[in-house]
Amino acid sequence: MSSYRYRFVGYEKMPSGMNADDVQLHCQLSDELIREIRNSSFLKRYHLGLAVQMSFLALTGRNADARLKMPAPMLSLLCSQLGIHSTAIGSLKSLYANAQRTLTTHRAWVREKLLFSSYDEANHQRLYVAMSKRAVDASSVDELFTFAQEWLFDNRIVLPSDRVVQDLARYAFQVVENQAFVIIQAAVTPVRLRVLLKVMHEESPIPGISLLEWLKQSAGKHGVKALKEVNSRIETLKTLGVHLWNLQGLTIGRIHAFAQSVVNRSPSETARRIESTRSIEIVCFLKHLLGELSDEAIFRNNRHTGDIVRMGTNRVQAKQAQRAMEYRTSIKSIRDIAADTTRDAQSRLSSIMALADDMLGRPPVSRAEIVRRTLTEQSARVRTVLDGMACLELKGDAEHRDGRLISALRDLRAAGAKELPTDFDTSLVDAKWRPLLDVPDRKAALRAFEGFALTRIRKGLIGGSLYVDFHAEVTH
Repeated sequence: MSSYRYRFVGYEKMPSGMNADDVQLHCQLSDELIREIRNSSFLKRYHLGLAVQMSFLALTGRNADARLKMPAPMLSLLCSQLGIHSTAIGSLKSLYANAQRTLTTHRAWVREKLLFSSYDEANHQRLYVAMSKRAVDASSVDELFTFAQEWLFDNRIVLPSDRVVQDLARYAFQVVENQAFVIIQAAVTPVRLRVLLKVMHEESPIPGISLLEWLKQSAGKHGVKALKEVNSRIETLKTLGVHLWNLQGLTIGRIHAFAQSVVNRSPSETARRIESTRSIEIVCFLKHLLGELSDEAIFRNNRHTGDIVRMGTNRVQAKQAQRAMEYRTSIKSIRDIAADTTRDAQSRLSSIMALADDMLGRPPVSRAEIVRRTLTEQSARVRTVLDGMACLELKGDAEHRDGRLISALRDLRAAGAKELPTDFDTSLVDAKWRPLLDVPDRKAALRAFEGFALTRIRKGLIGGSLYVDFHAEVTH
């Protein structure tokens, strides 16, 4: 049978446009089922009807209706398998003319051979239990309806009418939605909730579009402007108090499902929803969006930090190339001095030794040192990234060095410091950075501390010593 297991599940009739390849792939019966039909006690003129019912039930999970019309390629294939002449008859009604009781008997026989059971009260209760569990993470009634059809098909239960399954899906989804509304009412006061629903459709910082539409837009490509756009949206959500909402009673999947309902439809369509549904979806959308934007801000900040470090690495390569040219020039000079016959041997030897001492006395090109100096010199770019991280409210263990580093950085920026205090605790920075902080120029020392803080924040976020309270993975 079909490798596309659920392609036709729930269909009430066969698509009229099925070609020979589709029929061969989806409608062909196994040799064992063909033998069952041939060896049955039913009249041979009903064999084609049995084959059609078997193929339809195995493909869609439904009993074939008497008015079912079969595509010509399907009839040709089944006739070929049964070894009978092709027929132009196109419906079960024609095959079972004036034989309704026979059709009913054949349906029961087909269900038995395919190991399908009827949809009774016991199966109804089993389906409701399964749908109740699935409703916890389902995004809509339609998704729950599709799940129900596939569950019935997997459990070999004949699908009832769509109305029965839809009513059950709506009821199961409504129960979960009511529970979610109770949790949201506990997290957001009714007054704030009404204000929130109103604000969503007012003008955003970008004239001409609503706040909800602005929040749904992409921030754009990697760049400082896009980073500021992400930070602006985070600040807007924090102004609405989203970071303070406690939705621990809802699973991540449930919040994401409600949020996707807002993402996948236009703001005007969202505005037409009833107030309770709109409240649930908007609150979950904003909570989910805050976590996603926090993730994006961390990612973008880390990329900008990497760009600055990469700039230092490129300078290392340039420095190494320059040093190589200096070595080459010195070797050429040594050769020229050695070949200078106008000077005595002692004079030439002294010149060669002086040139060698000069080259060997130069410090090696240190990648780490050049990167540190680059971070210190690129203070404008470093401060832009640090400004972007302010909205994230980074946190860490107060006993851990990273936690104390964040507190010190926050205090300096809050005080508007232009230079590093002389009594600053340099134990917060690595030993390699301390010479850059212990200099008379305290403005340069502050730039060095900010450069170190930027790299340390990046490592802390990756390593877990620093975190964001409303970050998507921390919130739940």
